[in-house]
Amino acid sequence: MSLRTVIMAPLFVLLACGGESAPAPAPAPSGSSGAEQQPDQVSAEHETRDTLVVGTSADLGNLVSVVQESAADSDILAALSTRMVEVDFDCSIKKAPGLAESFEWSPEGTTLTMRLRSDISWEDGKPVTAHDVAFTYDLISDPSVASPRLPYMARLVEGKRPVVIDDHTIEWHFTEAYDRDTQMSHVAAISLVPKHILESTDRASLRSSPLATAPLSYGPWKLAKWEPNQRIVLEPNDKFTGPDEFKPYLKKVIFKIIPEYSTRMLELESGKIDMMQSILVADADRLRK
Repeated sequence: MSLRTVIMAPLFVLLACGGESAPAPAPAPSGSSGAEQQPDQVSAEHETRDTLVVGTSADLGNLVSVVQESAADSDILAALSTRMVEVDFDCSIKKAPGLAESFEWSPEGTTLTMRLRSDISWEDGKPVTAHDVAFTYDLISDPSVASPRLPYMARLVEGKRPVVIDDHTIEWHFTEAYDRDTQMSHVAAISLVPKHILESTDRASLRSSPLATAPLSYGPWKLAKWEPNQRIVLEPNDKFTGPDEFKPYLKKVIFKIIPEYSTRMLELESGKIDMMQSILVADADRLRK
């Protein structure tokens, strides 16, 4: 389960392959009163809670997706994006519509056609279109950008990465048929960049773009505050134009930057943070007791 899945979900669920789901209560939000912990009813299916505090080991580096390199950057960008395809893992990889409301492969498995949603906009009100997708991949394939995602291009046909059919339809052409989950990861795992903002930017200088520290959201969350080496604060994107089921179940997520593992563990046990990842097996066994 990805961190993005956790911050979107109403409660934590532990899944065992071949077993039953074992729901656990969501943690009490840190630093809030009992009254604040009561959910506000938005609809019968969607209720919001207050704040989730996550202990993380690393600060952000760069939030321009085509040049970002750290897991911390990826987690934040995923929350600021409407992912092309929503992916979860339950003994096998499950794919569901995201920005791509539908997708299908050609019979020989070398062409993937995606139909994009028409109701997703950037935070500044400009629509997200197939041209943003093509521009993002054009940047990745440009040697002057020096994108760490350049290997994704190796099995995509040059000049068709992707083909823009219309504003909301694209085709990906692969050099050969191979594992479809891997194909999908090559074309759907990257957060988009806004063509209307970056198309006139010097490509060799993307790492110093204003978007590196102040990204433009097209997803359910926005970057509300970034205090380097201290904390990162996400809040719901009030300009998000996507469907209700994509909207956050929390009012705020705070990432506390705590480099030392032992300090994160102490913060978790004392209730100063609600969540941390990559807990050692021995600590997990001890905490479970």
